[in-house]
Amino acid sequence: MTVASHRQRLLDLSQAAGAGVKLNIEIARTIAQKNGCLFAPSTNLKPIDFVAGQMAITGGNLKGWAAPQLYIMYVNRPPD
Repeated sequence: MTVASHRQRLLDLSQAAGAGVKLNIEIARTIAQKNGCLFAPSTNLKPIDFVAGQMAITGGNLKGWAAPQLYIMYVNRPPD
């Protein structure tokens, strides 16, 4: 994932949430795919490191990176 696509994903998710859209896994997956980002549909993501403004996160068998704002949106998401 490029920095530009990461920023665009954050902007798209923030705009959707700000417009009152109830974010869920399918909406996040669609936004990720639109921006060329990998998507991990985990309900158990945990931060494991923080480097240069990005959080390393894992859901057990998969590790990736996310902006802190995206992780905060993830943990504060409404139940499905």
